[in-house]
Formats: sequence, structure tokens, C-alpha cells
Amino acid sequence: MSSVPPTEWQFLGLNADNWIAISSAVVALLGVALAVRYARRSAKAAQESAQVGRDAAQAGKEAADAARRSAEEAATISQIERERRHDDLGPAHPGEIVAVAEQTSGGRSLFGSITVARGYRVKATGWNGTASTLISLPLVLHANQPYRFHIEHFPADAQKPTTEELRFAFWSPIAEDEVPTWSCPCSRPTGEQADGAGHWELRVPVGYRRPPRVRGF
Repeated sequence: MSSVPPTEWQFLGLNADNWIAISSAVVALLGVALAVRYARRSAKAAQESAQVGRDAAQAGKEAADAARRSAEEAATISQIERERRHDDLGPAHPGEIVAVAEQTSGGRSLFGSITVARGYRVKATGWNGTASTLISLPLVLHANQPYRFHIEHFPADAQKPTTEELRFAFWSPIAEDEVPTWSCPCSRPTGEQADGAGHWELRVPVGYRRPPRVRGF
């Protein structure tokens, strides 16, 4: 019980205990209000923090996507440059090899010739549409040097070669070839074994021009 005389507490019919209870309730309500306000601020801060996190995640994803696209573009450009360099390093296509008929000790034969602008390893075959024959060429061709090779025997009554095309496989030279060495940046086959698929492959048709007849006087 309060030691304050009841007359000092009596207001609106309330005694001291009533006012203490009311004061406690007011304090409690203020506490609840402050707690609600704090909770709202905390929730808003949490939402803002979550949004910042989402924005950061989105920015990170966009940065990763941009980096991936950049890497893909760089790889594409690099591949284009390698292909361009591959084409630049390859032997020029002669368009056609014109066979020349010559008389030899074994009868008439057709011969062709090839010249390359830089040193290559090479393997060549002649094709008649159904079968192939190996063309006799040195393993290594030197730059700007004509190489004459036998294509086929050519009977006197023949009107055109049976060899329809020559197929060449080229590779860049290696150290033991005694020519200036160089390499292509692409990943196509190299010529250590000088067999199998070529690094560059050319299919060259074989042409034939019959020599003009010489008329007598």
C-alpha cells in the first residue's frame, strides 16, 4: 500500500494503485510502439539489404555474362586469325597441271611440274576416278624451285590422260629437312610422319594439250 494519503491520489475516482497500473500500461504501450517502430525499420532495412544483395547478384551475373561474351568473342577472333594465317601459309592452288608428253626409254610418258613459294613436306597421288597411284616427288620441296614429276605412261594412240586429278598433301617442314622451318598456328596435322591427312590438301585437275601437227612442205 502507498504511504501517500488517499486524497492526493484520488482523481477521476482513481486511487494510487489505479494510477500505478495505468502508468505501467502506458509505459508498456510506449514500449510496444517503440518495438513496432523498430521492427518496421528493421524490416525495411532488411528489405533494402535484400534488394542491395539482389542488385549485387544481378550485377555479378551481368558482369559474368559480359566476361563470357568477351571471352567467346576473343576466341572467335583468335580462331579467325588462325584460319587466315593458315590460308596465307598454304601453297597456292595452280588451277591445273598441264601434262606434257615426252618420249622416254620405256615409251611415251606424261610429266607435270609444280613450284611452291616456301619449303613444304609433300605427298602426292594421281587419281583416275577409281584408283590411285603414288606420284614420285621428293619428301621436301624447296621454295621457288620447279619439280618435274612423272604422271603416267602415255601410249601413242592415247587421246587424253587416264589420270584425272592429282591430290597433294602438304605440311610445314621440320628441323631435319634442311630448309627454313616455320609453323602454322592452327591444330591441323603436322608432317613428322608425312603420312595421313595433310595440313593443306589440294586437288588439282590434270589437263593435256596435244602438240600441234607439223605439216610437211
